[in-house]
Amino acid sequence: MNRIVRSTVLAAASFAVASCEIASDLVASSRTGAEFRFVARGMYRSLFQPSCEPSPDFSRADMLNNERQAVSEFERSISGTPASEHISIAKADAELEAGCWADDDPRFALIHVNMTKEDVRGSLARMRELAPRLRSLALTPASTSEGREFRRGVRGLIEAIRPQCPLVSGASNDQVLLPVRERMNRFERELSGSELAVQFDVAEADVAFEQSVTVVECGMPEAVDDLALARREALANVEHLIAAL
Repeated sequence: MNRIVRSTVLAAASFAVASCEIASDLVASSRTGAEFRFVARGMYRSLFQPSCEPSPDFSRADMLNNERQAVSEFERSISGTPASEHISIAKADAELEAGCWADDDPRFALIHVNMTKEDVRGSLARMRELAPRLRSLALTPASTSEGREFRRGVRGLIEAIRPQCPLVSGASNDQVLLPVRERMNRFERELSGSELAVQFDVAEADVAFEQSVTVVECGMPEAVDDLALARREALANVEHLIAAL
């Protein structure tokens, strides 16, 4: 009996260790993917944003032709690998955030070009390091593009439920967001097993990584005496964000 008990305990312990290792691997993989996409999004935004009102004799696109070719070569080099899925997501997400460079002054326009050259060089170097460690997301090329609006909405949702600054004075964020957490648990259960669940996880990981590398200066939070009111307002905001997805 004792041998059976000991064997059972050892088996359970081994399973627990293995489970922890798997969980640790998944967390590390999620963070690596999020960093890769973070770097790629920044690169694409920098490279493909046009000039707002450039001088007639200034062509930003021509000056960055070598950088565009380098990015295209990298995209071809990772074709068919998990990295190609991650970069497709980053590219689609970056397109939603596209603005333009204030290049009306030729001096600043040239500075912006040189900044982008440096962005591309550094980004490609980092992505080459990360690419071999990425895992497949099991998303089709079409869904990475079609899901970009959903991912943007989820990022806004995650930022709302994981604020980096105090929401109110007199109560912790955990206290204010208690009903919100419960609502989010229900929402995630509704997505479970669907492709949208994968899109959700991608967006959630992206927010977690970006917040981990962002320094935020917080202002004075609003003084709220009624915790129940603060909770209702937070929940109403989250319900609105979920409905918009």
